[in-house]
Amino acid sequence: MKGSRKNRRLLCRLAQLGAVLGILVPAAQAQMVNSFENSADVATNALVPLGNVATSITSRATDGLQALQVVFPASGQGTYPGLKVMMRGFNNYGSTGGLAFDVINPTSVPVPLAVSLVDINGNIQSHDIVVEAGVTATYRLGSELSVDPVKTYGMTAVPNPYRTMRTIPTFINGQFDPTNVSRLQIFQRGPTVSSTIILDNVRFLAAYDLTALMTGMDDNFGQYAKETWTGKINSVQDLINARIAEFGTSANVNVKGGGVNKNGIVGNTRYDSYGGWLVGPHFQAKGYYYTTKTNGRWWMVSPTGYLFFSMGVDAVAPSAQTFVTGREYLFANIPPNSGDTAQFYSYVSNVFDGPFTQGWAFDFYKYNLYRKFGPNYADTFLPNAVKRLKSWGLNTVGAFSNNWAGSGLMPYVAFVDTNYGNHARVSTGNDYWGPLPDPYDPLFYSDCVTRFNQLGAQTNSDSYCIGWMVDNELSWTGQGNLARWGIAVGTLNLDSVSSPAKRALMAQLQAKYNSISALNSAWNTSFGSWASLASPYNFGGIPTTAMQSDMSTFCLNFARQYFSVVKTAIHVVDANHMYLGCKFGYNVYTPEVLQACGEQCDVVSSNWGATLGNDIAPFQAIDRPLILGEFQFGAIDRGFFNGGYSPCLTQADRAQQYSTLMTAAFTNPVVVGVNYYKYVDDVVSGQPWDGEALGIGMVSVADQPYPEMVNADKKLTTMAYGWRYSTP
Repeated sequence: MKGSRKNRRLLCRLAQLGAVLGILVPAAQAQMVNSFENSADVATNALVPLGNVATSITSRATDGLQALQVVFPASGQGTYPGLKVMMRGFNNYGSTGGLAFDVINPTSVPVPLAVSLVDINGNIQSHDIVVEAGVTATYRLGSELSVDPVKTYGMTAVPNPYRTMRTIPTFINGQFDPTNVSRLQIFQRGPTVSSTIILDNVRFLAAYDLTALMTGMDDNFGQYAKETWTGKINSVQDLINARIAEFGTSANVNVKGGGVNKNGIVGNTRYDSYGGWLVGPHFQAKGYYYTTKTNGRWWMVSPTGYLFFSMGVDAVAPSAQTFVTGREYLFANIPPNSGDTAQFYSYVSNVFDGPFTQGWAFDFYKYNLYRKFGPNYADTFLPNAVKRLKSWGLNTVGAFSNNWAGSGLMPYVAFVDTNYGNHARVSTGNDYWGPLPDPYDPLFYSDCVTRFNQLGAQTNSDSYCIGWMVDNELSWTGQGNLARWGIAVGTLNLDSVSSPAKRALMAQLQAKYNSISALNSAWNTSFGSWASLASPYNFGGIPTTAMQSDMSTFCLNFARQYFSVVKTAIHVVDANHMYLGCKFGYNVYTPEVLQACGEQCDVVSSNWGATLGNDIAPFQAIDRPLILGEFQFGAIDRGFFNGGYSPCLTQADRAQQYSTLMTAAFTNPVVVGVNYYKYVDDVVSGQPWDGEALGIGMVSVADQPYPEMVNADKKLTTMAYGWRYSTP
């Protein structure tokens, strides 16, 4: 078979790398799909352009003598230029170790790509990736992921022997058939600038024994047991030695009220105790954080009146649990649920996704802290975390962090959600975490006040509180061609008797059209009366221009009502702090929702991808201060199986991508803060709530800081304020 000698050399190289990493690499050959060596390889039955995509043969090959160069045009929003690589006969993906392909980015800028695997019935596994500037990388779609790893194993990623490849986490749409794969699709979503990649060596990988790799995969510290790496904890003495090296013989550091020193950052007299920049201009001191725009850039201002740019970490909390019940075979040596170690077990029942709805979970991070710091580990966690964060140059504790309100230790973001109470809901058809609250229901306001009251009692007079983020990754968009109007489509499908939102939509339409016949003419519908519209209406067609306009108006009004109610409820319980928005999911918002958020909130917050790129444009257009409330990068060289939503091969790669995004944020005119997700890695076998099993933390589950990330922070944060203030 063409390229077989090259493939043997590739597998030899993988075996050598596997030996270094302490992993098993299958000896069987890969099955070639396309190496783009001749005209037949690039014929239309093998490569089908999607949109205006230029292609040509290039000599930069990873297999054989030639590869395929693909130029994606700047085709604009709503377009999807890309290509299809057909399977050409061998299509039993499920019997392999996955589908791999090599990508070269020959340019000096990152290239975002969407990658999909499609079966013969059109069911899809897909995910987005970013290929860094100048990088050559191998990406892998794992065949084990064709059986949803969360629902099957309780973890988002499972072991694989192809550890030098970047495994792409995939989302399964419909009943994906791994035995009948039709094509690989690689495309871009609405590119506004032209970009280029080189693609080669699309192949199926040799199968492997997943059960053998999973058996005994978690060691006694919650790390992957079947690999070794520099800095891995192998004994309790290793934990104690690490404590002494970082904190000295006594780790209980008192930093309350800025006790490390009076400045916001250890050993740096350029900052006040709130992280405000003493070197910069002085503004009004209001006693609490607020925003201002100076020299064409948005900033926050510290309680003492100095410019403040939030640089922080989310989920600074002492916990990293994993399910034990039903998965005992995963653990090489887990402590018993009795005696001293029983305190690290808890019975979990609030499971979002996975093979179990309830069961016993073990907290490896708390167990490691206990062995490292002793029985009083819980008392030392906050002060030690502050010492770390400040010594790294960071100045904020982000969302999902417990027990920081009223601590006087460090600036922090207050976070709470509204998914409690008896108020009505509205489904957009997406509903990943659940349906939207119905902001027209008076119960929503009272539920918010009840929900916010306890936190407000702690934050109201706390000058270290930056502001409130309320809700995370709400499903503001629907599905398919109606995604932009998902709120309106979902509201139409409700009954006005039980839905305040439906009554609000009815009032809007009646005020505009007066008669049902006028509405029918504009919408191309056939309602017999307003009463018939008041019943559930399942719209699934193509909306007329008038209908689009009416739905956009309602979506805008709905979002305005939501943000207004939440803002009012916050200020009832806490009159002093900013409203920081709702932490939009990555690209899960519409122009209407973003406009409403900008009108009502002091700061807009959004979770982010691997680069600022084109995604920042909508936020710059509304010209409101923005916090990147959550972003992450993960590597696979220290015991994890894929890099998550922004995958990296090594910790060095991870630190580089992190530095690139942070630098872009510092100099962007609307960004006023960046909060990295998260402080502690997941356990390698996944967290109970949703199976997340990613090495994305600033510290490992064994409480070891990642030096590459720490060094990146120390370098970046010393220059952040100067960059931001002086950049044109």
